[in-house]
Formats: sequence, structure tokens, C-alpha cells
Amino acid sequence: MSKNRWTVALSLAMGALLAFGVASAIPSSPPREDAGEASKDEAETLYEQGVDLAKSEEYAEARKIFERLAVERPRDPEVLNMLAFTQRKTGEIDTAIDNYRKALAIRPKFPQAREYLAEAFLQAALREAETLHGYGGDGEEELGTLVEAFEEASSQVAAVRDGKAANEPARKDTKKSTGW
Repeated sequence: MSKNRWTVALSLAMGALLAFGVASAIPSSPPREDAGEASKDEAETLYEQGVDLAKSEEYAEARKIFERLAVERPRDPEVLNMLAFTQRKTGEIDTAIDNYRKALAIRPKFPQAREYLAEAFLQAALREAETLHGYGGDGEEELGTLVEAFEEASSQVAAVRDGKAANEPARKDTKKSTGW
């Protein structure tokens, strides 16, 4: 499989998945936990500073703020979502996934966290595709299979976006692993 084909397929899959949930405006609502007026005002101010930094793409600085807020408010889904967002943007994809999941455990119906979690999974999948590509011929077959899975997922996400039910994958994993 040529490098160009897998790059195009991965780009198509990411585009379709992102089109499904594009609501990427960073939230501006402050943390909602009950607290004393003074500490609540301070937390809201910190939260807004973190959001402003994230909007300015100063993710490392924003992350520091959300890390502090997460210690103070470990059950605030807004804080956990923004912490995960800045972790993802600074390359800590696996940690971000954990924090998106925590935010969703607290607030299961949280569209932005769900979208960002999906984007984190896409980034993780792309990281694995790049790793397979780096194996050269040893990873070529598996990379081709991954590209096919991306193409299938892309069409399923487009169907969901268009209000249709996602179908079972047409291609079933029939290849037996030789590494087990």
C-alpha cells in the first residue's frame, strides 16, 4: 500500500469523524461545584484564564491551571474536560483519554467531552499508524488493514451524521494473528 493511499484514507477518516462532531469551540462556562463565594470566584477566574490561554493555543500554560483546578475540584466535569483537552494538545493522549472518561462518568451527556474523546482516539490511532509505517515492510500488511478500518469507520460516521444507523462493518477481522 502506498504512503499516499494511507495518508489520504486517514485524512478522509479524520475529516468524516470531525465533521460528525464539530463543535470545537472551547467552552466558556465556569466550574459549577458548590463552594464558598470567595473560592468560587477564584476558581471561576482561574477557569476563565485557562480557557483564554487554550483559545490562544497556549496549551502548556492552560494545562497548569486546569491541573491546579482538578486538584481543587476533582469531580467537576468542565475542569476535567479542559484538563484533558490541554493534555491532548500537549501530546499526553493516553492521560487525556482517562480524564475525558472521568468527565463523562460524572456527566454522561456531555457532547463536547464525547467529541474530544473521539478526537483523542483518532490521534491515538494515527500514532499507531505512524508506528506501523515506521516498521517498513514488517508493518505494511497491518497498516493496510488499519487503513481499511479507517475507511469503513469514515463511512459509518458519515452515515450517523446523516441520521442513518451505522451498519455493522462490512469487513470482518478474519486474519489470525501470528504473534499470539
